[in-house]
Amino acid sequence: MRCEDALNQLNARADGELPDEAVAPLEAHLAGCSQCRSAGEALQAIDAELRRAFVPRREAASRLGEHTAAIVRTTAGVGGSIAPRVAPAPGLAWGQALVAVAAGFLLAVAVFRPWQPRSAPPASPPLVPIARVAVASGPVEVHAASQPGFFTCPPSAPIGRDSIVRTGPTAQCEIALEDGNALRLDCETEVTLHESEVVEVSRGRLWTTSPSGGKGLEIQSGGGTITARPAAELAVDCRPHEVRLIVVNGPVNVRTGQRSMDIGPGQQVRIVEGKLEEAPEQRDALLETAWVNRVLALRGSEHPELAGRVNRLLAQVGATKLSLLYEDELRRLGDDGVPPLLAYLAATRDMPDLAQRTTAARIAADVAQSRWIPDLIALLTDANAEVRFHAARGLERLTGRDQGCAAGAWQSQPWSACAPAHGEWLNWWAANRDRYPSARRDIPAPTSPPF
Repeated sequence: MRCEDALNQLNARADGELPDEAVAPLEAHLAGCSQCRSAGEALQAIDAELRRAFVPRREAASRLGEHTAAIVRTTAGVGGSIAPRVAPAPGLAWGQALVAVAAGFLLAVAVFRPWQPRSAPPASPPLVPIARVAVASGPVEVHAASQPGFFTCPPSAPIGRDSIVRTGPTAQCEIALEDGNALRLDCETEVTLHESEVVEVSRGRLWTTSPSGGKGLEIQSGGGTITARPAAELAVDCRPHEVRLIVVNGPVNVRTGQRSMDIGPGQQVRIVEGKLEEAPEQRDALLETAWVNRVLALRGSEHPELAGRVNRLLAQVGATKLSLLYEDELRRLGDDGVPPLLAYLAATRDMPDLAQRTTAARIAADVAQSRWIPDLIALLTDANAEVRFHAARGLERLTGRDQGCAAGAWQSQPWSACAPAHGEWLNWWAANRDRYPSARRDIPAPTSPPF
C-alpha cells in the first residue's frame, strides 16, 4: 500500500466510511510506516478535540429533549399531580398537547439553537502554503498560525505562513520551500517559517541551500539577520547563548544592530547577545555539518549532493590528523554511503595508487549490504591489489564463500593467479542473482585492465 492511499483511508476511517475489508491492509501498513502512523494519530487527536468541542451543544439538546418529554408526560396526566380531574374527550387533549409541545419545541429551538455555538469563533484565515516536509526520519511537529497546539505533519502536507516546525530527539528532516530553497533540520531543532524566503531559528541546527536562480534566504536568529544569496550553502547552530554560522559555499551577509559583514566560503562567525563576532576557533566545517549527510541519505543513497560530500570526506582522509574522524563519518552513513564510495572508485580507476581508493574500498567492504555484490565482484578486476583484497573480503562477508581464493591472495598474488576465482564469481552470480532482487542484474564492466 502506498502512503498516499493510506492517508486517504485514514480520512475515510475518521469519517466512519472505511470498508471492513480495508481495515487489515491499513493496519499492516501503519505497523511498518512511522510517518503514516503518526498521521493517523494526529487525525484521531483532531477528532477527539472536535468531539469535546461539541459536548456542550449535545448536552443542551439533551436537556431540551428531556424537558419536552416531561411536558408531554405532564400534559398526558402520566403520574402528575397537576393532571386534570376530569378526562377530556379522547383525541382532543392529545391534539392540543401535541400542538402545544410542538409550538414550545419550535420556540425553544428558535431561541436556543442548540446546533450552533453560543458565540461563533471568527473564521480562520485561509492557509497559504509556503513549504512542505520533503523527507523525515521521524515525526515532524507543526504549529500552524491559525490553530492551537502542535500536530504531527503528514509527509508532503502543506505548511502555511508563520508556522512553527520542530523535530524531536531522534527526527531529522528536509523542508522544501516554495521558492526552491531547502532547509535541513537536525534533531531537537525549531524554526518558524514566516515566508518562503524568511525563516527564524529558535534552537538546534539548520542547514540551508539556495538554488542559483532563486531569491536566496533570510535567516533570523540570536538577534541577527543572515542573508544567504543565491547558490549559497550554510549551517546555523543556535544555542542558548550564541548562534554560530558556518559558510560552506556562496556569499552570505550577516547583519546585527551594530554591524554588517560579508562572509565567504570557509568562514565562520557567531552572534552573541545580538553582537557579531569572529568565531574564536575555526572548526572543521565538514565535520561540524556531517549530520547533514544522514538527511541527504533520506533522499536516496545516490543523491548527487551526498556523493559530493562523500568525495570531500575521502579527500580529507589521510590528509590531516583528523583522518580517523572523517572515516568515522563515512562509516556512519552505513549502506547509504556505499553508492558514492563505489562511484569514487570507478571514477579513479585510472589513478589506482591513490590512498583514498583503499579507504573507500575498505569502508564499502565493511558496510555494504547484499545489493552491492555485483559491484564488489567488479572491483576484483581493479588494478590496485588493496582494492581487490577489500572487495574479496566484502564478498566473503556477504556470501560466506571465496570461490577457492582467500581474500589475502587477491592482495599478495598477481591478478592472473586469481583470474580463475574471478571466473567462478561470474558463474556464481549468473546462477544466484535471482536470490538478490534488490541488486543490479549485471556486473559492471571494468574500464581498464586488471593489472
